[in-house]
Amino acid sequence: MDKWTYNLDREVQIDVIYTDFEKAFHKVPHQGLISKLKAYNFNSALLRCIQDFLCNRKQRVVVSENYSDWYRVQSGIPQGSILGPFLCLIYINDLTSVIQDAECRIYLYADNAKIYRNITDVKDVQCLQRVIDKIIKWCDEWLLPLNVDKCKGMTLTSNITKDTSYNVNVKESIHNKQKVDCIKDLGILID
Repeated sequence: MDKWTYNLDREVQIDVIYTDFEKAFHKVPHQGLISKLKAYNFNSALLRCIQDFLCNRKQRVVVSENYSDWYRVQSGIPQGSILGPFLCLIYINDLTSVIQDAECRIYLYADNAKIYRNITDVKDVQCLQRVIDKIIKWCDEWLLPLNVDKCKGMTLTSNITKDTSYNVNVKESIHNKQKVDCIKDLGILID
């Protein structure tokens, strides 16, 4: 917020893209998460505890008195657990390395990412679009899709707005990001 306020005082436009990972707590692949935990050099005893917490879970469905077969759960982090948001953040934490542009910023929180860039000309818009494209590529590689309907764009400015728009290309389908005038950001209403 401080950076935004500073730039708004200088009459610089800021474009923000809010993303939401589609059912992230249900879709985080266990093996991908374990590989990331290993890459962070987690203590082997702690790693085993987390593996026990996540892996070898089974589930079945009961309707009336009919039971389905047991199925092994291969992905997902138990919601409502203390570890859930932390493990989700660990999984998406390397998204920050995707942003290799010093002018773009990304902030992660649980199953959301917020990307922003100061916009002074069309090159800034193109750069932010390239960052969005890189995030989509990361999502494809790490099997964690974006919920396109919950992704929003917002322009912050105290001056005349430069007309900008961004899109998310998912599964060979282009989705123009809905631009909003007001959004709730970690409990704070921004407009």
